[in-house]
Amino acid sequence: AGPRRPQRRRQSGGRHVAERGHCDFRRRARAVEQLGEALWNGGRFGDARPCYTELLETTEDPLARARLLRKSAWCVIESRPDEALDLLDQAERELGQRIGTDAQIERARITGARTIPHFYRSDFAVAISEGERALQLFSAIPGLERDTMEQQIRIAGAEQRLGRLESTEARYRDAMARAQALGDELAGARIRESLAQVLQARGELRAARLLIEEALGTQRQYSVPRIDMIALLNRGWLLTDVGDLPAARAAYQEALSRAHALDLRYWMMHIGVGLGAAEMRLGERRAQRTLERAIELADEIGNRQRKGHAYIYLGELALVRGDPSAARDYAERGLAIAAEINDSHGSREGHAILALAQLASGDAAAAAAAARRGLEHAKGFPLSEGRNLLALGRSRWALGERDGAATDLASAEHIFRVAGARYDLAQARLAQARTVLAHPTRVASAAFSEALALATTARARALAREIRGAVADHV
Repeated sequence: AGPRRPQRRRQSGGRHVAERGHCDFRRRARAVEQLGEALWNGGRFGDARPCYTELLETTEDPLARARLLRKSAWCVIESRPDEALDLLDQAERELGQRIGTDAQIERARITGARTIPHFYRSDFAVAISEGERALQLFSAIPGLERDTMEQQIRIAGAEQRLGRLESTEARYRDAMARAQALGDELAGARIRESLAQVLQARGELRAARLLIEEALGTQRQYSVPRIDMIALLNRGWLLTDVGDLPAARAAYQEALSRAHALDLRYWMMHIGVGLGAAEMRLGERRAQRTLERAIELADEIGNRQRKGHAYIYLGELALVRGDPSAARDYAERGLAIAAEINDSHGSREGHAILALAQLASGDAAAAAAAARRGLEHAKGFPLSEGRNLLALGRSRWALGERDGAATDLASAEHIFRVAGARYDLAQARLAQARTVLAHPTRVASAAFSEALALATTARARALAREIRGAVADHV
């Protein structure tokens, strides 16, 4: 009997050690996962990734591994979309043919996540297709209202890039209703911010500004760094269209500082394009380097859309610097990318810059043709329509089509005045003063004066210099 007692103690002690070790492991796993979630939610994706990698090395459960692989994909989904797709493929393989509600939910979430890397690769049609597939999966599972809301936001973003404003707005409205039903104020603010972009595209700048400031007010209460950064970026884009260029630059610079702090390279690129555009219109020399750096980042990430937009802004910058040949080259590069990915914004804005470059090169007929192509893409987008009408009116004046030119320039002026787009309105008034309003002199002087006042208010130094030079030539 004696020898058996110590044997039982040894067995009991070993079991307790094993149980204690298992508990320690589980506590460690929970702590690592919580840290990963906190880092991810704070926008520190690069710091979150090692947490998920560590957990992957310590679990063999297929469902847990699939979830961790999906979260790992989210950590690189913006900066390395191809790697994210590979990780999502691995996650799907882990699930295999497993059935059950948990596996069904994870499979739907993996499909939903696929929308994002395709979006960041500028494969918008594929993003929409994957998004629609995910919505079907979510609809078959009760209790996934939040997933459905987020998926509608993702699809709306891709549709917006293709210029489908009606369906974009409908999806955002659906997402807003879901956010309200969930009582999610922060999601509601994000969606209002997106709806402001729809209003901005329609030329409703005042309404867009009210909506985005309302969204920013709500978001400040939560202070989520990544969400705040995106809001500042969107404010910068809106203020650029309004023509409040110093405020736009300030918003971009603050957004860029936050993107650097979070090491978010996609957003550094995105913000860089907008900042370069604001710097260019402010007459700052650094604009060229800002836009070129955005292109470098776009190449690293594989984002064609923003690369194309940067080329178009470089074209506008070349025009400001008096180099129409370079402007034409940049515009054609941007338009080639827009055609490749079916990018509505790049097509309508690129043709306006190409038309002005061709006009400055002395080919008014080619300029008029480019502006007319731009107008085809600009239907439903008033500011882009106005910019192409402005280019068309100037081209028709050079071709001797005086009545048509007057109509085009007056239409452009009306669009910009109604929208409250100061920089664009200054350009329209300058064009009218040089052409259809050149005589009598007092009428031209009034147009020149308004153009100069608008450019000065916007702090658009290069445009203000051009207006002063035109006034001197006219006198």
